[in-house]
Amino acid sequence: MLLLVLALVLALTGVAYVFFTSPTKLKVAVGPAGSAEERLIHAFAQQLKAQKASLRLVTVPVHDVKEAADLLDRGKAELAIVRPDVKVPENGLTLAILRDVAAIVIVPAGSEVKDVASLAGKRLGVVSGHEADPAFVTTILRHYDLEPPVVTLVTLHRETAAAALKESKVDALALVAAPTGSLAQNTVREAAQAFGGAISILPVENPDGITHSSPFLDTLSIPEGIWGGRPKQPAHEVKTVGVAYRLMAHAETDRSTVSTLVEYLFQMRSRLAVKTRLANFMRAPEMDSSASATSAMLPNHPGAVDYFERETQSLMDRYGDWIYLAAFFGSGVISALAWFAQRMRQERHEVIDDVLDRLLDILADARRAETVEALDAFTAEVDDLFRTAVGHARSGRADSRTTSAVVLALDGARSAIDDRRRVIQAAGSDAQRRDGSGPRLVSTS
Repeated sequence: MLLLVLALVLALTGVAYVFFTSPTKLKVAVGPAGSAEERLIHAFAQQLKAQKASLRLVTVPVHDVKEAADLLDRGKAELAIVRPDVKVPENGLTLAILRDVAAIVIVPAGSEVKDVASLAGKRLGVVSGHEADPAFVTTILRHYDLEPPVVTLVTLHRETAAAALKESKVDALALVAAPTGSLAQNTVREAAQAFGGAISILPVENPDGITHSSPFLDTLSIPEGIWGGRPKQPAHEVKTVGVAYRLMAHAETDRSTVSTLVEYLFQMRSRLAVKTRLANFMRAPEMDSSASATSAMLPNHPGAVDYFERETQSLMDRYGDWIYLAAFFGSGVISALAWFAQRMRQERHEVIDDVLDRLLDILADARRAETVEALDAFTAEVDDLFRTAVGHARSGRADSRTTSAVVLALDGARSAIDDRRRVIQAAGSDAQRRDGSGPRLVSTS
């Protein structure tokens, strides 16, 4: 009996050890294949395994976000990547926002279409990025009583979208994409190239009204110049409507497990960003307070709320003393470094200032020069100043604004020299003709 009891205790101990030390496995529904979300989840699963974390992810491939939401509703997966405008899982709670996609409407500059509300009777090309995008665009149009057939929707591929706008097959282009993603950047740049940069990004008037009537949508701002170009695109900040891709968990998923998962997700962000840029744009869901976070239209999982609130509170509790000591003893070192850096910048700026001052002097002196020899001397000096400026720019000792000023001064000095050279040479030619020293035509008749 003693041996049997001992064997039973050892067996129970072994079972308990395996149970408590084995990683918890969570199924996550994500798709379609090859999407940015799928790459992120695969990278996250690999990092959890490589770091021997207490959690493991088992990917459940699906065709689209609707199927992912269905699996979460039926309890076939504990996690899913969903898009609320397509389907909101009845039992799904938000853990994190993976990315935001926005409605981007492009028109040629000077078009009579000034905003989304003035698209009545026009042809709107919808760039195909997701099967739910036309419905998303229709939701926005419906707010202005512009749903088809008032506005004709034409489905386009990205490769042909700019050409269709250029050839007037459509009056405007609409796409639903992340402003920082390649789809938006490539489409906007191709449209800008087709019109020589003369395009406009239309704002969505009264976006808050749309989001109140369609609470699964969000009000977004597209920052000025986010797509670059010359001229910059967009020229001004643009208000629009968007929707977020969300990582959601089943409501019955263990609270502490969810908290640990969210902690791993954000702690591994830098490692995940090596595999996919999407990791750089992950963010916490909106939560003004615990009550609103769990009772909103799209509530957050209590485990996610626990992590985000605990992280905020425990940071100062854990490192507050060290932060105070570092601020106290490091202030002197920081001040010294700041003074040294300021001194170095001042010396660098003095050299560039000398170059700029001399270029301005040359610009003025060249206008008063009387001989070509004096202009040649100015040209040689401008070349020397140019080499000095290039040396500072290549070493990183001149910022972009200073470099631009030097370039303008160089162009001005060279232009003044060239203008004065032409004036002197023209005066010399006139003098030769008046003196009769110029070439003559001799008649042989």
